Amino acid sequence: MSRSIRRYGTFAQIRDMIARTALTELRYSVVELLETLFGILFTFVLPVLMTFSPDSRTWPFAIAAWILMSVSLLPTLIFYRVSPLFAPLLPFAAIFYAYATGLSAVRYWLEHGAQRKERSQAPARRDAHSHAVSNHAILAAKPVADGSQGHLPLPISYTDPNAV
Repeated sequence: MSRSIRRYGTFAQIRDMIARTALTELRYSVVELLETLFGILFTFVLPVLMTFSPDSRTWPFAIAAWILMSVSLLPTLIFYRVSPLFAPLLPFAAIFYAYATGLSAVRYWLEHGAQRKERSQAPARRDAHSHAVSNHAILAAKPVADGSQGHLPLPISYTDPNAV
């Protein structure tokens, strides 16, 4: 059985874990973000909403979709020794995940980046002269604990301008 080495005891900690990397996984793309949020809502939330529709003709399809998504979650719940009674709650987990994914985008747009242990890990931005400002360059200039200058490895694509 796999276990996380970190403890996530609250919804806020789980939310922040998701929000740290969600937009990065979507390559900071608004289109991919919207597609993801739409996909989550369409796949997991719409069947639940349709279950409570006033049009009874939608109920069999909505209930079938909800049952199928619940059944598809059972192997995971069994593997992690979680009660199968949690399977029908998958749409609520999807809503929570969509919220955390949206929060990831909001934090990025507000320039908080991916936050972990009071540090922000936003991707490199461009300065006023259109030169890439690398987070690595900023980090490399900071002294390390032993007083020496910290050095980071150069990217693979680096070419030495002095090379023949």
